[in-house]
Amino acid sequence: MKHFLRKLSNIGIDDTLSFHELRKIRTLNIFNLIVIFFLLLGATNVVFLRSDYPLLPELCFLLMAILSLFLNYRHKYNWALFTFTIYINISLFFVNEYYPFDAGAFLFYFPLIVTIILLNNPSIKDKFTITHFIISLVFFFVSILFDFPSIRNNSIPDESVLVLWYYDVIFSIICTGFLTFMLNRLIHNHLKDEKAAQVKLNQSLKEKEVLFAEVHHRVKNNMAIITGLLSLQANSTENIEAKGLINESKNRIHSMSLVHSMLYRAPDLNKIKLDKYISSLCKELMNSLEPMRSITLNESYYDLEMPINKAIPIGLIINEAVTNSIKHAFPIGHPDPEIIIKMENTGTEIQITIGDNGKGMGNKITSPEKEKTLGVSLIHSLTEQIDGKVVFLNENGTKIRVSFNIGETKTG
Repeated sequence: MKHFLRKLSNIGIDDTLSFHELRKIRTLNIFNLIVIFFLLLGATNVVFLRSDYPLLPELCFLLMAILSLFLNYRHKYNWALFTFTIYINISLFFVNEYYPFDAGAFLFYFPLIVTIILLNNPSIKDKFTITHFIISLVFFFVSILFDFPSIRNNSIPDESVLVLWYYDVIFSIICTGFLTFMLNRLIHNHLKDEKAAQVKLNQSLKEKEVLFAEVHHRVKNNMAIITGLLSLQANSTENIEAKGLINESKNRIHSMSLVHSMLYRAPDLNKIKLDKYISSLCKELMNSLEPMRSITLNESYYDLEMPINKAIPIGLIINEAVTNSIKHAFPIGHPDPEIIIKMENTGTEIQITIGDNGKGMGNKITSPEKEKTLGVSLIHSLTEQIDGKVVFLNENGTKIRVSFNIGETKTG
């Protein structure tokens, strides 16, 4: 029996529908089934009224309830709701006008109010629920404020009116109580389903984060293998120039590997702390390129998070600029060599300045057309990748200033 009732309540259900649409269709089916049940049950009034019982109107309302179920079955959901709204209000209006006011048929408007709540979709401005409410309100006030003698059955004796009063009170309470119970169960089930869905979503998200972290870890390991191979290649050649080029390529790969290494350990797998990344990169470059020289690293950073698609080009720019300063800026005997890294927020953009107090590079690096080295060309190309601008300056040494828009970044 329970399986049969569940099957009836799921008439017209489509798995592609949203939660609230599913709830509305299922609730409407249950309402129609309740109306059919109580119309059949209400036919027991014939025992008290005999020939005065309005059998034909009740039969029409019964057929309209079945029609509403059929429309849901045919996936005509809006028409099904409209049919329900019309016939339920007409039936209540008829009952209120047919029986004397003292019979208490107006009490059935209370369960009708609960139906409005149950059919409501709180996630959107549900025009159909609003229409349902307005139509119900109009029928209620018309029934209360106006009298239609042509419909009224004045032949019902006072004793039968009293019996109908008790009859209507009992069944309106039963209807209201049952619908309130349904409302409570729907809210409970909704909260239960939401909690289960949230648990499932969190579990799925955690699995994806673990998988994503593993991807970053594997990329880092693969890059470590590549840098290892490049180190073997550098050690196998006696050509100093070739060895230097291989080591530069190795450092570039390492700067990208460092991003994946930091993302693997970061709580947010989509962004890294740019200040920590740049600082770690600079320290590793200084330790690997000139470990015996006492070059001071002067750092000043703005707290900023960056997505991987911007962090890697910025890391490569830093790699080229710092490598160039370490290798070329300070002749032997230079007093107090210093490399300065400064990142600041100007209000409209982020500026990163990489400078040194070395010998400078004259006027030959103002554009890649004048200076054909790979490092300078790379800096210009990488700056374009982040939609930024780069300026080369000679101010008591070499300074490279990269600026880019902060619209898509997130400050920490």
